[in-house]
Amino acid sequence: MTSTEKRFWSYVDSSGGPDACWPWKACRSSKGYGRFNADRKPTLAHRLVLQFTVGPANGLHALHSCDNPGCCNPKHLRYGTDLENRADALSRGRIRKGSEHGCAKLTQELVIEIRRRREAGEKNGPLAEEFGISPQHVCSLWKQRTWKHLEVAA
Repeated sequence: MTSTEKRFWSYVDSSGGPDACWPWKACRSSKGYGRFNADRKPTLAHRLVLQFTVGPANGLHALHSCDNPGCCNPKHLRYGTDLENRADALSRGRIRKGSEHGCAKLTQELVIEIRRRREAGEKNGPLAEEFGISPQHVCSLWKQRTWKHLEVAA
């Protein structure tokens, strides 16, 4: 074990036992992931756990089975593709949709109104201007490319 690895593991609380989450005790990101400077390069702790225990990431993500961003237990971590990472996040309700998303300009009610009015024949441009969005956004809403989770009223 290198001196970097020894220093790293000193920040991990494994006192809960081999099957428990092992929380990161030092600096964390705004999303709760452990942060560690390895060879003067800031790195996410859970990624380093896999590098130390499994090997290089080779472009893969480090996925938590426990859904605890601060966990550093190698039993709770695995490498996975971007698609697997997104599928995990979606299945656990960690992807915000609709008005819960931080960049949302519209509410569910407004999206329903835009779709209803577009279906009735109103044009993208005037709707976009009224709601403060682009004509392309109106089109994406109408064709259900965005706000897909919102069911269309029959």
